Amino acid sequence: MDKAVIPINEFLSTSLVPQLIDINASEDIVWFQWKGKAKTVDGNHYINEYAWKLSFDGSGKVVKITAFLDTHALAKLVE
Repeated sequence: MDKAVIPINEFLSTSLVPQLIDINASEDIVWFQWKGKAKTVDGNHYINEYAWKLSFDGSGKVVKITAFLDTHALAKLVE
């Protein structure tokens, strides 16, 4: 998590506010589609869309998270 979230937060002046778009679940996998919005340190808006796949073991514990996002929006944030 430190390798992804902390570097992004360095470019934001506000917390990323999530807005759930969709959620789908099967026996051991849950997909979340969501949009995040925040202000950047230079006063602009950062908006990105995400899809997260959470995989669970038999006891309900998350064992793997795979995240997808708009890398163009991320690149514009960190340039």
